[in-house]
Amino acid sequence: MYNNDHSIYPTTEEGLEHLSSNNYFDGSNLPKDSWDSNFIYLKQKEGFEIISMGPNKQESGGDDLYYSKCINK
Repeated sequence: MYNNDHSIYPTTEEGLEHLSSNNYFDGSNLPKDSWDSNFIYLKQKEGFEIISMGPNKQESGGDDLYYSKCINK
């Protein structure tokens, strides 16, 4: 919705906090992953990446979840 409204995705620095502060999420809290951790948002050249560190809550632990790997292209 943000991209439709502004023709651009938020920057990595703005992140999901920017979407939350501009009411793009229901409620005032940022969404959490299934392990109650914050998602990582990265602006890409075209689009974005949302990452969950998975159950071990550590980067590159082999259980990280990437939005780009979960969508059909």
